[in-house]
Amino acid sequence: MTAGPPKRFAQAIGLTVSGIAAVAWIGFDNESIGVGLMVVLIAAASLEAFAGLCLGCKAFAALMKLGFIPEPVCERCATWGSNS
Repeated sequence: MTAGPPKRFAQAIGLTVSGIAAVAWIGFDNESIGVGLMVVLIAAASLEAFAGLCLGCKAFAALMKLGFIPEPVCERCATWGSNS
């Protein structure tokens, strides 16, 4: 189980990458970029589904350590699941 902010971040990455894939493939008729990005998405989703490894959550954690994610978001993650 993971707190909401990292999961929403991962979902936003998936939405963005799939949107870029659609624009590349449909809008610019660049099938190779579209298919390549979809393969990356399928691999990331498969890691989450079969191994429980969320790449977006890992990226979120790295951005928190680098200071790109504000401290209040970190506090919500730290208190997630507690009874307080």
